Amino acid sequence: MKNTPAFQYYPADLISDPDVMSWNMEEVGCYWWLISAMWLNGGKLQNNETILRRLTRINGKKKWKKIWETINVKFQVNPDCITHKRVTHEMEVQAEKRLSRKNAGKKGAKKRWQTDSNAIVLPMANDSTSSSSSSSLATNNNNACAENGKAMAKEAEEIDDVVFPETLQTQPIEPLVDELIAKWDSFAAKKSNGSVLAVQSELSRVLMQTDPVIPFSDVLAAMDNYRTALALPDSQAPQHQCANWLSKHLKKYLLGYFDVDHYDAARYGPPKKPKREPIADRIARLEAENG
Repeated sequence: MKNTPAFQYYPADLISDPDVMSWNMEEVGCYWWLISAMWLNGGKLQNNETILRRLTRINGKKKWKKIWETINVKFQVNPDCITHKRVTHEMEVQAEKRLSRKNAGKKGAKKRWQTDSNAIVLPMANDSTSSSSSSSLATNNNNACAENGKAMAKEAEEIDDVVFPETLQTQPIEPLVDELIAKWDSFAAKKSNGSVLAVQSELSRVLMQTDPVIPFSDVLAAMDNYRTALALPDSQAPQHQCANWLSKHLKKYLLGYFDVDHYDAARYGPPKKPKREPIADRIARLEAENG
């Protein structure tokens, strides 16, 4: 099974695992190294002590044997190879996503490049010779277009890892960029003047190359969340340029990730101490209290 260079990692799943919590750092390192090597090797490794020991950079057979006795409980050990349940699951999830994007790409390409079999040929002149030549030329052009459409559809069928979403095949990016910038400039301190091309580049990447693809409506909703975070009285949300926000900070403001309390500085640290009363005011207040 073909893998992508990366997989989703959930720190809580590793750190809170009852087995892993009792391991030392060397054992954790060997375990994680074997998982990474397994991912790059199609989800399995050869069940060979020498190979596994060298993969983990462990010197000494006795030392490796002790480490392996601890960490092997997390693997499925077969006579010829070892596998890992979670690695296999993540491989299947990614394969399903790639197949889904591939099918979407096929549908979009066929819809866009489908040729009209009932094209109308108009004669260029009234005489039969000119009409015949025009008809022949138009027929050749139609055949060429048909072949080109078939080639494009075939190319779409071969797309595997990167497929443009169907919505962007029929909708230009420029109106989306204009809408995004107008919304951003309505509240952000750092305006988008002079950075339209950078915003367009980052928005195109977000809408076409993220996994899973982020819809434009979700990008606008995330921007609303960012505006909410900035508006807090004790906000600790930093001011960003629009392109930089799309590139590095968008995900934390998406629905499901955004937590407005995280950006309220009043929730962090000790309460602020009240200002000390000036000496002169204190003396005057005490004199007034004592008549």
